[in-house]
Amino acid sequence: MNLAIGAASEDDLRAAQRANAAKSIEIEKLLTFVRAQKDAQAAAASAPLRVEITNASEFADKRATVVKVERGNDGLLSGAIAQKI
Repeated sequence: MNLAIGAASEDDLRAAQRANAAKSIEIEKLLTFVRAQKDAQAAAASAPLRVEITNASEFADKRATVVKVERGNDGLLSGAIAQKI
């Protein structure tokens, strides 16, 4: 017999709720928490990034500079590339 421990998905919690009506209210609280976390992650991934240039003197010449900012799958800043035009 194999036993695996991991985070319960929303589908797992719904199945547990159907299987054990006595725990329905407690499982509903867990479902609310899981959905709130999912919504918070989606909001963080789509929120605009605040970018602060700490070496602004390097951008002070007369040529235009384009900065491309990239996000990873988790929504966090994964890189930035500055290019003089």
